[in-house]
This record gives sequence, C-alpha cells and structure tokens, in this order.
Amino acid sequence: MTGVLGVIGDIAEDVTVHANAPFAPGSDTHCRIERRRGGSAANVAVAAAALTSSRFIGCLGDDPAGAMLAGGLTGVDARLQITPDAPSGTIVVIVEQTGERHMFPSRGANSYLTTLDAGWLDGLAWLHATAYSLVGPGTTPAVVRAALARHSQPTSIDVSSRGLIEHFRVDRFAALIDGLAPDVVFANADEGEVLGWDDDQPSDRVIVIKHGHDPVLVRTPAGAWRFPVSRVEPTDTTGAGDAFAAGALAHLLERQTMPVTESDAAELVRAGHATALRWLAR
Repeated sequence: MTGVLGVIGDIAEDVTVHANAPFAPGSDTHCRIERRRGGSAANVAVAAAALTSSRFIGCLGDDPAGAMLAGGLTGVDARLQITPDAPSGTIVVIVEQTGERHMFPSRGANSYLTTLDAGWLDGLAWLHATAYSLVGPGTTPAVVRAALARHSQPTSIDVSSRGLIEHFRVDRFAALIDGLAPDVVFANADEGEVLGWDDDQPSDRVIVIKHGHDPVLVRTPAGAWRFPVSRVEPTDTTGAGDAFAAGALAHLLERQTMPVTESDAAELVRAGHATALRWLAR
C-alpha cells in the first residue's frame, strides 16, 4: 500500500427507510428504518481505509449527530471543521422492495466548509472529491475547487447525481470538469448519458461509467472497453458506487500508474467491484 488517499466532501447521517410493502400514499407503509454514517465522500474514505491509508476532509455541525458521524469514520484520518452555523447533514433514503432508491438530502454543515487548515493536504498521494461539494450551495465549492486545482498529485471526481448536474447545467458542469482536469472521473449510467460520455471512444482522461448489473465502461486515452460484473440480488445499494471508487483508487495508488491497456482497465474494474461487493455484504 502506497501513499495516502485524501477525500474531501460530504458526510451525513443516512436515515434509510426500507419499505417492506408497496407504498400506500396517504396511509402507512410497513418498513424498517436504519440510521448510520453516510455521505458519498465519507463513504469513499471509510471503504478505502481497509485498503490504503485514508484521510477525510469535511465539515460537521456542532451537535450530537456530528459527534456520531465523526465516530463513524472508522480507520480514517479525519480532518474536520466544526461549524455552529448549521446542523450536520442528513439524507433520508427510501428503498423500495425492488432496491430502487429515492434520496432526500439536507446538506446542512456540508455547505459550510470555509477553509482548509494548513497541513490538511500535506502528504496526500491522491485527492478525490464528489460533485456534491463542487457545485452545491454555500462556501464549500470554492474551497474544494481550490484544493483540487492546487493539488500536485493525481485527482479524481465522482459526478454524484444527474439531477445535480442538470440543475447546475450540463454545459457548465462539463466546462468545470475540463477546467479542473481530474485524472479520473467516476459516473453512473444516467450521469454518463446526460454528459454524453457513455460511448466506446477513447477519452482525454480516464472515465469510469458504472451500469449497475451491466458491464462497466472504462474510457482512457488509449482505448475504451466494457467489463462484465457479477450480478447481486436486489438490495439497498446505497454507498456501493462510493465503495467501487474507493477500491479503484486504492488500486491505482498501489500501482502508481494510470490504466493504459485493456488489461489495466480490467484490473481497475475488478478492484472496484470487489470493494463494492464487500460493502454490500456488511
């Protein structure tokens, strides 16, 4: 294991509602409710911690939820700003019986990262960020963009949400990615489609597009390939994409090189998918 993976962005309490019956509008739906630490960036940091040294940079409210979330960063070097101006972030996730998810985020303190303490980026071999923190409200986007722009080691971005991109505007988001020039970008099929990235052509950077149970597309300057992944039964897949990114990034850190050949890309997908499967089996 080589170097420290830095992850900057969101952390939140996931309140997950597992529906045990079809929705009954205007009435009751039998369900199971879980509360746990979530947030896309925090998920990446935690999933990566089992594979490589991992550091999380983010903002929490000065509240009991923030203390709980900080304690849930198992194995992670946590660098946290605490704000009195907003509660810690919360995401309500409704999971249908089919496994389909509906997410209702309240960003809270995630929008209040105002500065990075000196040394928080020191020693990082890679810096990863999520689009939630690049284009959301508040002061956080400017801080995260500045961190990515000045980081001299490889960087990566997770596109995060089709709705987020469309609200920000697709052309503006594509221009932002081009300006920040990350080495690797992760997206799912919906995000890749709206950005026009989901095609079998080489790309000027590494683009990894996940398609659920269908093959993962990896585009690189040298070529583009699709790799099948094993199918899993319908379940709550919250965080699986983040875990995939964690496994892929830890693999790249260990190799200390970007994928060039089809074999390189296949290894990246295997590493990401293996970490995602472990996440789902928790």
